[in-house]
Amino acid sequence: MQPPHRRRTAEDGDVADATLMWEARAAAGRLDDLVAWVGRAVTGRVAEIYRGVGDGRDVVVVLVHVPVADGSATRPAGDTVRSVLDRVPPGLVARPPQAWDFERVSEGGSNADDQERAG
Repeated sequence: MQPPHRRRTAEDGDVADATLMWEARAAAGRLDDLVAWVGRAVTGRVAEIYRGVGDGRDVVVVLVHVPVADGSATRPAGDTVRSVLDRVPPGLVARPPQAWDFERVSEGGSNADDQERAG
């Protein structure tokens, strides 16, 4: 097993997942348009689209899961996806979108490495 902070690579026998989290606040009255545009922008990718509730109901969050086969720890997870999402049409957002890259360190709500050490 690999330590949770080390990215698994194709050389390790499987491919690590990286995730791009993209967040945008819809312009007034444009939430449905923004959600529809985001859906088209991530077509063909493993992605989850969320819309806010309560006070944050005008926020759209997208999680795009990107397989990383090259083992590069310096390459942002969603270079290509980010470049598509950052071309959101003017008028759909109230402010510039924000994005963060993450890498998976566990699956299924627990970390197998931690369980192995505890067991």
